[in-house]
Amino acid sequence: MTNIVTGKKKAILKVTIYWSLFYILFIAATSQSGAIFSNHVHRFTSAILGTIIVLLVTWIFIKSENKILADYNLVWRKSTLLKFFKGLAIGAAAYSTIIVLLVLFGGLTIQKNPEALSLWMPFLYLAIVPAAYMEEVAFRSFPFIKLNKAFGLRTTQLIVVIAFALYHIPLGWSILSAFLGPGIWALIFGIAAVRSKGIALPTGIHVGLNLIQSIFGMSKGIESFWLTSQDENTSSFIANLVIRILILLTGILLTENYIRRSSDFQQAWNFRTKK
Repeated sequence: MTNIVTGKKKAILKVTIYWSLFYILFIAATSQSGAIFSNHVHRFTSAILGTIIVLLVTWIFIKSENKILADYNLVWRKSTLLKFFKGLAIGAAAYSTIIVLLVLFGGLTIQKNPEALSLWMPFLYLAIVPAAYMEEVAFRSFPFIKLNKAFGLRTTQLIVVIAFALYHIPLGWSILSAFLGPGIWALIFGIAAVRSKGIALPTGIHVGLNLIQSIFGMSKGIESFWLTSQDENTSSFIANLVIRILILLTGILLTENYIRRSSDFQQAWNFRTKK
């Protein structure tokens, strides 16, 4: 019992240090980028710098445990690209569905952006990929696996949801929007990482979501092809709330289903080995 408690304390301490080191280095590097470059270039360089930093920090922590990147599913495999594009399709389809629902029930209106197709658009949209990859490495690779081994999937999902939401607050998100946005989606990213045994699938989902949001002008700092606006009334509030609840429930149900199936498999395996 003591060893279990000690193991949990070590895991949460190590992950906390990991996140703190990543965030301090990320803010230090990107603040310099923001001081040197324009907002458009800064967004792209921040994603690249953040990716380099998180990979370096992750490598250091993995080496400290005498492990290799493959132990944390951070190596290229034959299925990596396929999983990424599968996730991209899932993420794009999911957020496209949300937009349709908001148009039908939430008073969302869409119109073409007359100032679309600027010279900076390719850089801004390309930055979505390393930015999403950076966050998936930071929250769904070493920290997630470390916590999952110590606490189990249910508690790990909760810890990472809180950490992922808190990470977005200094980046300009309000507390409510951070928990109802990235916080809820963190459940989906987490279960996708567990089921697919890697971060290619959740990275694809993450990119797909951000891509559709950017195309429809729902992401700050990116020129969009379309512009959306929404009436602030009871029906739009209810529509947005219901959609977020559905995403939350989907994440919870997928997590619980995976836990149940894993428990059933373990029980069946134990039964077979005892025979």
